[in-house]
Amino acid sequence: MLNERLAAARPIARSLKGAEDALNETVRQIGTLLVDIANAKTAKGTRFDLSAGIAAGEQAAQAAVSAMQSYQQIIAAHAHLADDRDNANLPAQGFGDVCPPVKGQVAESGNPLRVVGE
Repeated sequence: MLNERLAAARPIARSLKGAEDALNETVRQIGTLLVDIANAKTAKGTRFDLSAGIAAGEQAAQAAVSAMQSYQQIIAAHAHLADDRDNANLPAQGFGDVCPPVKGQVAESGNPLRVVGE
């Protein structure tokens, strides 16, 4: 039965890690977009209006905030899944990130991630 539970849990662990990575990449890409908008405004010879890019920048910044809030929600889900893993007496494996010590809270650095997976 343990093997069946592990087989059922591994895809969840992989998907969780993938979701966390994707949200981090989203924030990075939005940050790059914001820098590119600012650079375009001041690029030599462009003659953009002083207000050019402000509305787009505000929307992009709000998208970054939303992505970060989504990341925090995934971290909360991660904590619930860690509880489920423990309740099922499944072994923990690390993927290199940090597992939250309390549901819904972002963990302090230095604690190894403990999720079920390969």
